[in-house]
Amino acid sequence: MSDGFSAVKSITSDLFKIQMKWTLSFFSVVLVVFLLLDASWFFTRQAPDVTLAAFIFEPSKIYMLVIGIVPWFAYFTYFISHGVTRKDYFAGTAISAALLAVGLMGLTFAVSGLIHMIEPITGYAPIGTEQSLALISSHPAAQLTGTMIVLFLYYLAGWIVAIGFYRFHISGGFASIAIVIILLSITDAIWAQGNVIVIDWFRHIQPLIDTAALPFTVLVGLSLILAGAALTALWLSTRRTPVKMG
Repeated sequence: MSDGFSAVKSITSDLFKIQMKWTLSFFSVVLVVFLLLDASWFFTRQAPDVTLAAFIFEPSKIYMLVIGIVPWFAYFTYFISHGVTRKDYFAGTAISAALLAVGLMGLTFAVSGLIHMIEPITGYAPIGTEQSLALISSHPAAQLTGTMIVLFLYYLAGWIVAIGFYRFHISGGFASIAIVIILLSITDAIWAQGNVIVIDWFRHIQPLIDTAALPFTVLVGLSLILAGAALTALWLSTRRTPVKMG
């Protein structure tokens, strides 16, 4: 396979198409569950304050964590054995992960908008008000940006776990899990969320910094620094990872 931009473009396209198919299946299941639950809440008038974007966000974090693990075991050996360089594979994986986060949340917000657009025709709209991340700005663009960054970080977390087990076996795998717990705790703290994975000592550290009072641009900056550190660690591991054949 040719090197350079064309190789990265090809890998990005292949990985994105494969993972987006999985993502559409995931989204469809969550959407059906949401609509069924929402219809139940509508008829019983016992509605929680939740919308599709808020409902799908937490499952999406876990989904991105899991899907970040799968491609490494499924495709790393395949691509490298077919002449793809580690650098190109790394770049393609990272870009496809970012596009996947954009696609998932873009689809969520688009479907949410569509549901509200057809309300005059159907007489039905999901109950609740928008609540996704505890952002300073309530502007939809800010909320969309924040959710995409968080999902991208969760994908990177899954990637760290995958490469930990693939390259360093059981001991390295458990070490990577510890690193991921810290990474995700910091991620959730930055965006003032309840942690999906919480470590006890972090409960005492988190209140020392009131991230909810920080400007949105600072939150994005901190998240990008965190993502940059994760990507750097992933690249340092990827470029030295031997290919396991068979």
